[in-house]
Amino acid sequence: MPVNFSSCIVKTMLTKSDLGNIKSLIQTETRKTVQEETPKIVRTEIKIANKKQTAEFKKDLDRIEKKLDVSINFLDRDHLNHQRRVERIEKHLHLSTVTS
Repeated sequence: MPVNFSSCIVKTMLTKSDLGNIKSLIQTETRKTVQEETPKIVRTEIKIANKKQTAEFKKDLDRIEKKLDVSINFLDRDHLNHQRRVERIEKHLHLSTVTS
């Protein structure tokens, strides 16, 4: 039995108004989805950015603390060395100790 394709095509062809309705429906659904998902995506991106910034900030803070520790230790040793030298000089010159 031969198949009549022309009758099948006519039955399944869409009109301009059908296509317009489909286009409108797709646009509406797409807009809804975008409006619902965009805030979620933005919040996720902000959280990721904040975590990165926090990690970088912590690294910077650790570096500063290490440098500060090194500086304080250096100044402490330097101060103690000067204090000992001054005490020896005072003792050698028979000077009274100056208190501040």
